Amino acid sequence: MITTVLDRLGVRADLEIVEALDGPGATFRDLDPAGVDALRDLHVLVAFRDPVALAERGPRSGPEDFVDRLRVAARGARHLVRWTAMLRCPVLVISYERAVDSPEWLVETVISFCGLEPTSTQRGEAVAAVLDRRR
Repeated sequence: MITTVLDRLGVRADLEIVEALDGPGATFRDLDPAGVDALRDLHVLVAFRDPVALAERGPRSGPEDFVDRLRVAARGARHLVRWTAMLRCPVLVISYERAVDSPEWLVETVISFCGLEPTSTQRGEAVAAVLDRRR
């Protein structure tokens, strides 16, 4: 969703950064924060998901399964917090759920963080992209 917003605002988001630095199939856990910081003029946008929302998305076989999925989601969030804390470049941390619920807030926050000057059409397209994801 963030990538779509950036695209609509005319920003090329380099989605290949993880693969470029650490190989195919890499995740943020594999990505060396020092390598990220070495990139020029980098701004990092980190969207955190609510662990409960993530756990609820899985198959509902029983309460034990939910608790296991919640543990996995919480562990992932802790890893992302540690990884984010190691970065020295500008970092914007957002709630994925708030972003989905408040597309105008998301777009204006990204614009401000990245120092963008999009047209009103680009702004509208970025908000529409988030609204489309909610449907």
